[in-house]
Amino acid sequence: MAKKYIDEPGDYEILDFLGSGAYGAVFAAKEKASERVVAMKSCKDILTSRTLAKRTLRELRILRHCVHPNIVKLLYITIPKDCEKLSELNFAFELLDTDLAQVIRSPQVLLVDHVQYFAVQLVSALEFLHNSNIIHRDVKPRNILINADCTLKLADFGLAKVFYDGEMQTNTAITDYVTTRWYRAPEVLGCCTKYGSAIDMWAVGCIISELFQRIPLFPGADSERQIELIVGTLGLPDAKFLANCKRSVRK
Repeated sequence: MAKKYIDEPGDYEILDFLGSGAYGAVFAAKEKASERVVAMKSCKDILTSRTLAKRTLRELRILRHCVHPNIVKLLYITIPKDCEKLSELNFAFELLDTDLAQVIRSPQVLLVDHVQYFAVQLVSALEFLHNSNIIHRDVKPRNILINADCTLKLADFGLAKVFYDGEMQTNTAITDYVTTRWYRAPEVLGCCTKYGSAIDMWAVGCIISELFQRIPLFPGADSERQIELIVGTLGLPDAKFLANCKRSVRK
């Protein structure tokens, strides 16, 4: 991954708006010098809050070291030559055709072979992350990019965290308004004091079900309803889990 200094945004031509989130917007952009088309993620006002600055830095540092065929490739970042003018960073990624959310909503027929191929690639990416002591924490169809040949790449590492000893304190919080509730593990919904890489695998299970049924497995309108749907399908958790939730709520 290289960094590229720019003075003017005229180095790029914006071709299409691809999506936005709480911390930035993504565009398809053509580099005028090379004619290459990339996915440009624009993170504005990154120094206006400690949380936003840490989130941007976290994503950059993790992606610089996560080189895997099923993880989106960070090509370079663009920054102004005068660092005193630094107010935004643009991340240039390889551009894929679509994301899994659009595939699920489309009339495209998904065979068992398709689902298996997607699942194997997604689990391969997560195995690499978990072996590197990284939890993605926001695995959902919108963050899973797909090419026409069914190549899959996991994206959006703004909520990813490094963990130790298989667990992480929840005071490094997954914020509710960012993480999609439908793919949120019971540990997070129950405000457990600790959680680990299993929360990513919970999301994988929800996504595989959605690929088969073409509807979300647990489409809760709020956290309470989300828990009701999970319990209605899987039953009540054990006493140890409930005690962990209660301690967290009292705090």
